[in-house]
Amino acid sequence: MSQPKPDPISLAQEDQQSFVLRHFMPFKVTVLSNKLSRIIAKTYSEKFGVTIPEWRVLALLSQHQEISAQMVVDETPLDKVAVSRAVAGLVEKGQVVKSVSEVDKRVTVLSLTISGRTITQEIQKLALSYERDAMSVLSAKEAKTFHEYLDRLITRADDIVKP
Repeated sequence: MSQPKPDPISLAQEDQQSFVLRHFMPFKVTVLSNKLSRIIAKTYSEKFGVTIPEWRVLALLSQHQEISAQMVVDETPLDKVAVSRAVAGLVEKGQVVKSVSEVDKRVTVLSLTISGRTITQEIQKLALSYERDAMSVLSAKEAKTFHEYLDRLITRADDIVKP
C-alpha cells in the first residue's frame, strides 16, 4: 500500500531550511502554465500554424484596436526579441499589420487583419474550452477563489520587483 503524499505546506512549516523544488510555488505555477500552454498550443499550432508567442500577441491585439510592440512586452511574459519575432511572423502570415501611430509618428503600432481576428477568435474558443476542462476539478467558488489568489500573488510579485 502506498503512503499518502506529504502536504507541501506542512513540509515547509516543519523545516524552514529545506527546499524541495516540486513544493516551490513559483515552480508549480510554471509547471501548470507550461503544461496547459503546450496542450492548447499543440492544437492551435497544428490547425493555424501559430506559435505560443504569436498567440500571445494575437490575444493581446484582440483586446485593442492597435497597440505598440512595447505594450506587448509590458503586458506579456515575452521579451523584446520574442515579440519582434512573433510580430514578424504574424505580419508575414497576413494576420497583423504595422502602421505609424496617428498620435505619435515615432511609434509603430500593430493591429489585427480580418484574417488575424478570425484566427484569434477561433483560438480563443479553443483556449476557453481547455481552461473550462482544466478548471472543472474546482467548484465555481473554488475557481473564483483561485483566480483571486492568483491576482493577489501577481500584485504582490509586482510590488516585490518595484524599487
